[in-house]
Amino acid sequence: MTYRPDLGELLDAVRMHIEKSLLPVIRGDQRLYFQTLVSLNLLKISQRELASGAKALREEWNGLDQLLGKIEPLQERDSQLVDAVEDRYRDLRDAIRSGEFDSKEAARRLAVYVESMVSSQLLINNPALAGRLREEIVTGITPE
Repeated sequence: MTYRPDLGELLDAVRMHIEKSLLPVIRGDQRLYFQTLVSLNLLKISQRELASGAKALREEWNGLDQLLGKIEPLQERDSQLVDAVEDRYRDLRDAIRSGEFDSKEAARRLAVYVESMVSSQLLINNPALAGRLREEIVTGITPE
């Protein structure tokens, strides 16, 4: 593994090259321009995932712990944590199917959890949209 440049710096270099060198040249080819914008967006998502994905995954674990009433230690390695969170989601699915979230209070706790996780994931995937939605919630005003 190399330390310099790190993965974030490598992704940033590719992103900057596409933005500054490639986009201006291919602007006339609508199909290629659109595909390049999509690729650029995927690079930006990857950078945000790299920067905050592990933290978000740990928050997801803690939220599932509270929701399911399970207190288990976090996995040390992120790859193990991904598998553990997927297992925990299977537990949640089974709990929902068995009726454990049918009561009004349990359904409310589930809705709060889902809203929190969707917001967290949206911050990584589309922070601009996350900001607009947060503003709508705070102000109660929906743009026309």
